[in-house]
Amino acid sequence: MLINMSVHIVNVLWLLSYSHPCISALVCKGLKGLTCCTGFTGHVWNETVHNCTSCMSGFHGENCASSCPFPYYGIRCGLKCNCSEDECHHQYGCKRRLGDCDPGVVGPYCELTCRYPEFGKDCQMECECEEQNCNPMTGCILDSSSPAAGPLAKTTTAYPLNAANENFISFV
Repeated sequence: MLINMSVHIVNVLWLLSYSHPCISALVCKGLKGLTCCTGFTGHVWNETVHNCTSCMSGFHGENCASSCPFPYYGIRCGLKCNCSEDECHHQYGCKRRLGDCDPGVVGPYCELTCRYPEFGKDCQMECECEEQNCNPMTGCILDSSSPAAGPLAKTTTAYPLNAANENFISFV
């Protein structure tokens, strides 16, 4: 039984190494244990998963040691800034004006997630629920098992009073 199980484990590892070359092609034994093989740029050893992983956004090269050169930014330095070098960040691109960020993020490069209890466009709205139920983009998410949740449990969002009134036309 033990021999049969060993054969299955070996077969699974062989299949994984065949279908995912990063398991066999990028990992080498080094002086301090497993590491990314020399010459495979764009990868770094990840201690958490004990494997080679692609560089974080904004980095490239051997062991992901270099930031993207201007005017490039992003994953594999595959995006190009359309702004001055002073305003181009190697991870996030060009600085944004206030109001240019998507809901749930703020900052000069839209790099900061709204902090609880804030959410929405420019983080101007406030969740009235516990932190684990506050989505930085959409606001409070009701537990679908709650009887109060109703059919819109996953999409319920609270809007501030001024947003609700901006489309109101007064005839006074």
